[in-house]
Amino acid sequence: MLILKGIPASGGIAIGPLYVYQKKTVTDFAQKSALTPEQEHRRVEDAVAQAKSQLDELYEKTVRDADEAAAQIFDIHKMMLDDLDYVESIAAGIDDGFTAEHAVNETAQEFSAMLLSMDDETMRARSADVQDISHRLLTILSGADSAAHQLQTASVVGAVDLFPSDTMQLEKAKLLAFVTEQGSKASHSAILARTLGIPAVVGIRGLRNALIKNETVIVDGSTGQLIIAPNDETLCQYREKQESYAKERELLNAYKDRPSITRDGVSIEVCANIAYTADAEAAVENGAEGIGLMRSEFLYMDATDFPDEETQFHAYRTVLTKLEGKRVVVRTLDIGADKVPTYLDLPHEENPALGCRAIRLCLQEEDVLRTQLRALLRASAYGKLAIMFPMISKLQELRRAKEILAECRAQLEAEGVTVSEDLEVGMMVEIPAAALLSDLFAPEVDFFSIGTNDLTQYTLATDRLNERVEPLFDYSDEAVLRLIAMTAKSAHDNGIWCGICGESAGDLELLPFYAKVGIDELSVVPNKVLEVRRAITELDVSAL
Repeated sequence: MLILKGIPASGGIAIGPLYVYQKKTVTDFAQKSALTPEQEHRRVEDAVAQAKSQLDELYEKTVRDADEAAAQIFDIHKMMLDDLDYVESIAAGIDDGFTAEHAVNETAQEFSAMLLSMDDETMRARSADVQDISHRLLTILSGADSAAHQLQTASVVGAVDLFPSDTMQLEKAKLLAFVTEQGSKASHSAILARTLGIPAVVGIRGLRNALIKNETVIVDGSTGQLIIAPNDETLCQYREKQESYAKERELLNAYKDRPSITRDGVSIEVCANIAYTADAEAAVENGAEGIGLMRSEFLYMDATDFPDEETQFHAYRTVLTKLEGKRVVVRTLDIGADKVPTYLDLPHEENPALGCRAIRLCLQEEDVLRTQLRALLRASAYGKLAIMFPMISKLQELRRAKEILAECRAQLEAEGVTVSEDLEVGMMVEIPAAALLSDLFAPEVDFFSIGTNDLTQYTLATDRLNERVEPLFDYSDEAVLRLIAMTAKSAHDNGIWCGICGESAGDLELLPFYAKVGIDELSVVPNKVLEVRRAITELDVSAL
């Protein structure tokens, strides 16, 4: 028996035979071309057209197997095929006398390495997407066999890595789980696993040397464990665990349509945090009462340039439509610090967490903010939208952001575009200054949403990603809790609601405190919604 540990990417337990997925690599091609550059350029153009046609087919399959939001991954791949830097790099290789295959391969390696070198996990995850589209082009150019892998029986798929297209070409009914040596929780394949509802563990070191075809394996997607060739005792334990997990999910499902009300009648909404449009389906499936935080920056991180108004409009409309009238809180662009797209050339900052990010960057790049706000306002006609400005520390910032929003509304109405009259406008409270001045901010907004990740980091001057000071990072620190209580009081004194959208919103040990100080809404990852709701229904606030 061998136990390997990786990154839990999609919860659940799977037990079954291992199918070793070996990617069909394309390496047999000439470097120097016997054709003219013009002929090689035409070959690439034809391959791109064919690749886009294949991606359209994958899009339709993903809509059938998962949903339209998940299928947008393959629209992103089509956009990447048109990325100017990517296209120009291939063209430069051909102009230097190389074959189309060699130029594509060199470009793939260069771009993949560049993305993998970045600090941000989401940008590193895009390396797999570059490899995916490049592999597709190489397969077409070389005329290699592109037939999909066929699972003969229900299996756990093990691979060095799985591209999104690999995942969606596998038959859903026979895919018990997947495990990979590479990849991250932010990879598109991991997102697809969560959308499909199958367990997945990624980033398992040493996996490639442990893969044995048809060997029985256990995948625990909640803890990130892969057990190869389990003994009878372990197998028995995990079958019981699998049964318990299913029963627990069944018990939690009983709370799906129940209101989030304490035993003494206090209502605390339980909403979901999402990063991608595909996550909206998981929020609905888990009974979320709305979206408490849609991280819009991932629309930018996944793009090859600033997404235009139409692209953003379709994404926001998709989520609003999926939520069927429940509130969707969209945080305006929050890039900078650890989240910087490749096409945005920001100057180096010694301390980016305290630098030009989020609303600070958007107020310097007003055209970027205006494009997003126009898209959001257009989408507001399709549901209950709330717009939230991040990283606010001064009243001037909030007021200027609201002025731009009002100007965008006036423009759209002058163009005859319908904009919701019930739009809520709020702000993140994630900087201690905002909490300390919450009584001044409250009359200016419709709601507060406390970002406990950054609020804790800034209050305690502790980098939450630094292992050496990790013990000092504590959501339950008295200083942090006082700021939260202060913010909630300012909200209620001014007749607005106050939520929490940071990671600690799902901390059941902190739930009694949040209920006691009057937090109105908790926004958590989709798979924690029912667990938090159950805990709320068991709570008696009057006894606290």
